[in-house]
Amino acid sequence: MKKVQDRVPGAGGQQVDAPLDQRTDAELVAAALDAASAQDRTAVYEAIAARHQRQVLRLCASRLRDPDAAGEAGQTTFEDAFKLLNVGRGPADHAKLGGWLMNIAANRCMDPR
Repeated sequence: MKKVQDRVPGAGGQQVDAPLDQRTDAELVAAALDAASAQDRTAVYEAIAARHQRQVLRLCASRLRDPDAAGEAGQTTFEDAFKLLNVGRGPADHAKLGGWLMNIAANRCMDPR
């Protein structure tokens, strides 16, 4: 039996058998935009966060100089990104997911809420 993350659609709605942690950023964005269920979408989001969390937190820590504020800004970065992906507003070039996330993080650090 395939795991949820093994049956999430890839680019162009095609089924991709590779586990999420082995897919490119472009394939992850396509999978998030094409996910048929909330469970599939959550699996994709977890893979995106696992891949990019360290970079986002490092940027937030360097800008905010406060570990607690950096952690909150990093968490909010992913919440903002996933809200945008939920309404189909991901990065224009799906392969540039990391840069898109870093841009969101930089903006979040300027206005940590």
